[in-house]
Amino acid sequence: VGFIDKTGAWKIEPKYATAKEFSEGLARVKLPEGDWMYVKPDGTEVKVAVESPKDFSEGLAEAKSDAGWGFIDPSGAWKIQPQFENTRPFKNGYAAAKSGGLWGFVDPSGKWVIEPTFQTARDFEKTKP
Repeated sequence: VGFIDKTGAWKIEPKYATAKEFSEGLARVKLPEGDWMYVKPDGTEVKVAVESPKDFSEGLAEAKSDAGWGFIDPSGAWKIQPQFENTRPFKNGYAAAKSGGLWGFVDPSGKWVIEPTFQTARDFEKTKP
C-alpha cells in the first residue's frame, strides 16, 4: 500500500502491508514484517517502539507497551507513560482511561481530571451550560 496525489502519481511508493488515513499530518502504516510506524506526507518515516499505535488526536496517539496503554507524541516518544488498562483518544482536551477496572478522564499531562469511577466511557464531550 502507498499514497497517490490527486493526479494519480505516487507520492509515497507502495511498500506497506496496511496504511490508514492521515491524521494530524501522520498516517499510521504497517510494514510487511508486522511493525507499525507513521509516515509524513513527504514520505518521511517516524518509527515508534510501541505496540498497536493509534491515530493522532489533539497531538497525541494511544499506544500500547507491556506496561499497558499510554500516549505518544508525533516523534514517537511517550508523553503519558503506559499505565492504563485501556484508553480512548483525546477529545475536547481529555481522554478516557481505564484503571482498576473503571474509567475516568486524564488531561494531556496524564493527570486525572475525573477519577476512574465509571463502568464505561466514551469520548469526552463538552456541553453548554
